[in-house]
Amino acid sequence: MKTYFLSVVFLGGLLAVVGQADAKAEPARVGVILPLTGDIAVIGGACKNGMELAYAELDPEERAKFELVFEDDQGQPKNTISAFQRLAAAGPLHAVVTASSGTSKSLVPLTERAKVPLIAIASDPAVSRDKEYAVNFWVTPETEVAKLLGEVKAKGYRSVAIVTGVHDGTLSFKSAFHGQKPDSLAVVFDEEYPIDMRDFRTAITSMRATTFDAVFLNLFLGQIGVFARQARELGVTQPLFAVELFEDATEVENANGGLLGQWYVQADEGSGAFFEKYKARYPEASTFGAGNGYDAVMLIASALREQRRLNDYLHTLKEFSGALGTYSATGDNRFTLPATIKVVTEDGFEKQSS
Repeated sequence: MKTYFLSVVFLGGLLAVVGQADAKAEPARVGVILPLTGDIAVIGGACKNGMELAYAELDPEERAKFELVFEDDQGQPKNTISAFQRLAAAGPLHAVVTASSGTSKSLVPLTERAKVPLIAIASDPAVSRDKEYAVNFWVTPETEVAKLLGEVKAKGYRSVAIVTGVHDGTLSFKSAFHGQKPDSLAVVFDEEYPIDMRDFRTAITSMRATTFDAVFLNLFLGQIGVFARQARELGVTQPLFAVELFEDATEVENANGGLLGQWYVQADEGSGAFFEKYKARYPEASTFGAGNGYDAVMLIASALREQRRLNDYLHTLKEFSGALGTYSATGDNRFTLPATIKVVTEDGFEKQSS
């Protein structure tokens, strides 16, 4: 194990000096560890699609400088660690890309020790907080919740019920919500549930004993649609709203109509041109995380093009224009990515005008 880490640190450090290798050097390896199967495969699949689209658009000379090596972790932290170990054993790593907060948090101690840049498509700020080689490449929970609370105010909600799945991402939304919530907004019900829970009828009955204007449905994938269906069956007619996770066709189907017309906050799509290209190539695929995957590849390519260390490049990024719009590094290992309001419709997920 000691030999493994020494080799990764040494060789990874060499490859981090982008552009200094001679023309005959092997391409830099980017390990991409995504949930390509399992409960959150909708996110991993979209990220992979976006990355492959970006890679295909690069000039042949740019593609020759690095390669993407994909691994499936099924959204399970233990699998993420195993995947990283396989990738590192096969050769030096220039960077690693992950998706989801839980898996990224499990991996960051290893990437920090190995001094390998980690681009985490993840919400929880704990992934990159006080780290040297990790960045959160997702709109921040604070930004999303600020957008959410603005919509809550616009809709005139005065009291809400909150149901939360115990997951790093959803808990970060809940923390941001309570940190930004105005005193005028009452929280009359606030409970957490394990992410493998599927029967919410007792919880919904308890929730209905209170009076509320809307439900902050802050559960995880696999729970959202089930809760929405059970809530409607038990007579809950109030609006449902969320951060991000309504944007899954399976959840909408499982809700049996319970999510139609309901609103949520999502990372802004930024460039309309990107999404036109994406939908043309992947007409049936989700876009949830696709722009982040696309831009992650373009950021790596840009660092190579400018012959800069990738870690330095990510942490000092200024006015980068990509699929997600124009954004910069924030100075706290995150980026100024915007959020937007979307609504679930029978035809998909519709962005609301700002």
